[in-house]
Amino acid sequence: MSWIKSGGLILLITLALIILLELILLYGFGFRTISTNVTCSRNNTEKDYQYYQKNCVMIIKHWEQNEPITYRINSSGRRDALFEGKAGTKKIAFIGDSFTFGAMVPIEKNYNYLAVYSLLGGRYEAHNYGVSGEEFLNIINKLNDIDFSSYEHIVYGLTPNDLFNLTDNSQFQESLKVRETLSNRPSSEYKINSMIKAAKNIALSSATSRFLLHELMSNDRSYLAIYESRKPYSGYLYDNYSEEWREALNIFRLRITSLPLDIKKKLKIFILPQKAEVILFRQGLYRDNFSSQIMSICKGSGIDCGFANLSNLSQLKESHFPVDGHLTLEGNKSVAQDLVNWIYSW
Repeated sequence: MSWIKSGGLILLITLALIILLELILLYGFGFRTISTNVTCSRNNTEKDYQYYQKNCVMIIKHWEQNEPITYRINSSGRRDALFEGKAGTKKIAFIGDSFTFGAMVPIEKNYNYLAVYSLLGGRYEAHNYGVSGEEFLNIINKLNDIDFSSYEHIVYGLTPNDLFNLTDNSQFQESLKVRETLSNRPSSEYKINSMIKAAKNIALSSATSRFLLHELMSNDRSYLAIYESRKPYSGYLYDNYSEEWREALNIFRLRITSLPLDIKKKLKIFILPQKAEVILFRQGLYRDNFSSQIMSICKGSGIDCGFANLSNLSQLKESHFPVDGHLTLEGNKSVAQDLVNWIYSW
């Protein structure tokens, strides 16, 4: 019976230590998420894109951040800095996903705000149409629906994940199913992605697991191994593009070239890299594969394209948040300078 008591005591001590560690990480090191539980995003179901509710405020502290961020949506439904442009100031519309919206950083530290207001000194007035979760086809629908006639330029902050949905769009999946039936070779890639997503949600359920995941993802080798396992999404990283990515790029080319002429004349695409690209560049294994593919499409479509400098980002201690994946303050600062250098070439 004594061994049962000893085992019970060890179990209680272990549980107490786990609870203590959880509390220390939660309140001592800030590994907790705080949210107002308010979402400002809305769906335009008829036109198939997202927008933000006017005069809405979200206050969110992600567990990888030290302080909460206030996301303030203005009366025009944008996350703008409420900067009053001078009479005659040219206007730029920024569109894109959460990178353009400025997830994880205050608005004044977002790359497009830094570029236009801090580095260019009010030469332009910027309006931020970025919405978290937007994908390429949503952006195309937005370009076709919103009136951008008052803008001198429209800058699309394109990230590789904007095209992820094109690697498993319904039409392509139907053809993929046919090929799998003929070859009797079922694909497990999308099931693996679902499993990875489920495992990540479980891993984020406690402060202790968040801490361990943060440490794991802070290691370049571990991060890359996990990212590369997310096939077919990670297929853009290397020269030998997968069939899914070749199809995705073809859809991208077709949709970009089919935009109305007045939009194409104003549209400029600025390519924003993922952390995996920065890691591979740092290791000397990446040759701007995604950027070169997009630049080639832009050239053939008569659209001006620029890109964030991977060399500069690779020199930063942390260009992206390890788990969340968005640009850090330093990452935004580096990208803003590249954006300014590109704007000067217009």
